[in-house]
Amino acid sequence: MSPRAPRPPRRLTAEKRREQLVEIALHQIAERGFDEYSLDEVAEAADVSRNLLYRYFPRGRQDLSLAVVERVMDELGERWNVDPTLDRQERGEINLGRVARLGFDATAEWRVYRRVRAVTDREAVALIENFHSRWVERIAANNEVDASKEIIALGLRSLIAFACEAIDQAAARGIPQLDVMELIFAVFDDTLSRCASIQSTRSPRRRAPAPSKG
Repeated sequence: MSPRAPRPPRRLTAEKRREQLVEIALHQIAERGFDEYSLDEVAEAADVSRNLLYRYFPRGRQDLSLAVVERVMDELGERWNVDPTLDRQERGEINLGRVARLGFDATAEWRVYRRVRAVTDREAVALIENFHSRWVERIAANNEVDASKEIIALGLRSLIAFACEAIDQAAARGIPQLDVMELIFAVFDDTLSRCASIQSTRSPRRRAPAPSKG
């Protein structure tokens, strides 16, 4: 009896094929950036034609890049722990610890997130802005502060930028993850305290009346 011929690989569903293309592009962008990755190489790595890639991403690079940004934002933000049975410190350790691990492990998602600061595409900028707004809301909810107050929202956005930079610097310099988390928590608590103090002691500035004409 002759040996049975190997079965041809099963074709991927449309959803799985799209996920595969996004995954490949994610790693390319992590290495090269949004402007330098190659659609041809993405298609080749997926063993599909460039025409098929455009079937999933009609605007080519723009749509594929947006899909990667969405994937990264979901990875960073959607698993945020808001369990009310845990105290504030426990939730903070879980959430910050997860983000810090992504940074210390230099995952593709983390490296792409750190590259999005240079993105100028309007749709991508809107996605990133929406993500940061949701991140601010979740941090505020976990810490029982009102993110609708501008000074609180500004403080939280500044803390996010500081935390990400601190994680990058600590990972590069060999500073232990727990040490940088302790630093971030200290800055976080001090910033929230000062924001609350400013909000409670200062009333909104009023515009000076316009000078009379004659």
